[in-house]
Amino acid sequence: LGNTGAKVAIPAEMGFEAYESELNDFYGGGPGGDWRIIVNTELKSDYADCTLADYALLSAQANGGEASQDANGNYFFTYVNKVSEEEVYKFHTAVREGSEKYYRVSFYCFNEYWDTFSTQFAEWAKTIEVE
Repeated sequence: LGNTGAKVAIPAEMGFEAYESELNDFYGGGPGGDWRIIVNTELKSDYADCTLADYALLSAQANGGEASQDANGNYFFTYVNKVSEEEVYKFHTAVREGSEKYYRVSFYCFNEYWDTFSTQFAEWAKTIEVE
C-alpha cells in the first residue's frame, strides 16, 4: 500500500486503484468508488508508554469507535463518519504494530453498502502484513 510498509491481499476481481491523498499516507480503492482503503502510520516512539492494545483504544476513541479484537487477536474498530445527511461512511479500521510504527488500515464504504462489504473488510484485514 504505497510506501507505508503495509500489505493487504484484496482479490483481483474486486479491482484496485491507488489515488493521491494529502490527508493520508495511502489512499486507494475499488473502481467506481464502492469501497476505499486508507493507511496512516505513527511512530511508536511517539507513544512510548503504549501497548498495541492502548494504541488501538486511543485510535478508536479518537474516531468515536470502540476497540475490539477478532478471533486471531487482531485489533480493530468500526465507526461512522457523517459528512452530511447524504454522505455517511462506515469504517472498519485494523490496527497493527510494526517494528517502528503503528498502522491504521481503514476499509470504508457508504453506509448503505456496509452490509455488502463489512464481511469482506474483516476478511481482508486478516491478511494485513506490516514491516
